[in-house]
Amino acid sequence: MIGILDYAAYVPISRLAWAEIARAWARSLVPPQGSGERAVANFDEDSLTLAAEAALRCLGHPEGPRPDGIFFASTTAPDQERQAATVIAAVTDLPREIRTADFAGSLRAGTSALLAALDAVKGGPAWSVLVAAADCRLAEPGQTAEAFIGDGAAALLIGEGEAIATVEAVHSVAEEFPGTWRRSGNPFIENDDEKFAATYGYQRILLDAMRGLLEKAQLTPKQLSKVVCPAPDLSSYTALAKASGIPLAFLQDPLLLSVGFTGAACPLLLLTTCLERAEPGQLILLLSYGGGADAILLSVTDQIEVHRSRARCPLLGPGRPLASYQTYLRYRDLVRSQHGLWEIEPFSSLTMMWREGKQNLALYGVRCTKCEAVFFPARRVCPRCDTKDAFEPYKLGRRGKLVTFSKDRLYPSPESPTVMAVIDLDGGGRFFTQMTDCDPDAPRIGMDVELTFRKFHESKGYAHYFWKARPVHPGP
Repeated sequence: MIGILDYAAYVPISRLAWAEIARAWARSLVPPQGSGERAVANFDEDSLTLAAEAALRCLGHPEGPRPDGIFFASTTAPDQERQAATVIAAVTDLPREIRTADFAGSLRAGTSALLAALDAVKGGPAWSVLVAAADCRLAEPGQTAEAFIGDGAAALLIGEGEAIATVEAVHSVAEEFPGTWRRSGNPFIENDDEKFAATYGYQRILLDAMRGLLEKAQLTPKQLSKVVCPAPDLSSYTALAKASGIPLAFLQDPLLLSVGFTGAACPLLLLTTCLERAEPGQLILLLSYGGGADAILLSVTDQIEVHRSRARCPLLGPGRPLASYQTYLRYRDLVRSQHGLWEIEPFSSLTMMWREGKQNLALYGVRCTKCEAVFFPARRVCPRCDTKDAFEPYKLGRRGKLVTFSKDRLYPSPESPTVMAVIDLDGGGRFFTQMTDCDPDAPRIGMDVELTFRKFHESKGYAHYFWKARPVHPGP
């Protein structure tokens, strides 16, 4: 069977309440009765790190299959000429002999990558492909879309074998429609007549795709178990639900009030939340919109119960409120200083980045072949037994205990103080890095922490990525 073998999602921990946005602008951007919040990526996160986090979670089981390819989908890739899928392949420690590709240019990029992965598996070049989608879109400050847009990522492992959901039918339509767009060089999304775009674009085109799929599969709307559809805003989604004739109970929560509209990642992210509660035999209709629409019919198999029985990270995880709207502006570098987000341009060596790629991206240290001590970074002489050049590569664990820490108020960072941490990793190795996703007063010696892939700084117009530590938050 060809279908979804595994799935995972990642939503940043920070949340920006609609009420905080309204307070900053002294006016409500959403209906007065509306109450919600949106997920906000940290200043050291971008669409690449979000997708990498989701991919790591999806491939986090040692006994699970390793993909033959990685497809990345986003409308906000950090680079125009640096393939993000290749970076994610390095972070997930996949071999060089795999297929990688980036999908962009449309909010439908997530399902486009999904359909391309299905074709790759059906055609034989690959046994399995990991699809990772993420977005960190920007609306112009003070506009209504600023409240509804959220940041997030999802990953699906597509392949042949014991699938938890198989693809039964697909129907796509392509149509150029002037709804929402963003030109090169403009960081903010744009639109014109929102009512026109919702009625004649979003609603009409999605209904055409849904009806085309149901006709192809010879089904009625009432035979569906769940319908997964992204929601750019409340009114458009409500109107679509009413026009479709599908009972409200059949519609998957679009997470618009708790996470926000996560762009190209949204259909896949919503699908993961739907699969979390799916039952064998259910039919799920997945919809995606942008430059047309995709409609994908999925059938849940008995393997869904086996998948849920395994210990995994919480799908969405906990959230914590941002201190203020101004913090959001600082995270997004929307209040610019002459020095930029990090105040100064740090030293950067692209030669060193290439030489230490396996160490810094795939997270490899070394182990002494004589005394078995583990060290990071790599070295030539063992401090424990004084043996020289007797090391072997060693894959480090991503969890550990906080040994000690300090607070650096001089380190150039959008957040001060910066917590510098020393961590003893599970399985061996001592790691020195920065803390993230926590209040500076939160670290405690002995607390459980985990490593997370983040953007360390930018220099020479190039983003440098490395691993930071964050507290291990209990599941919901």
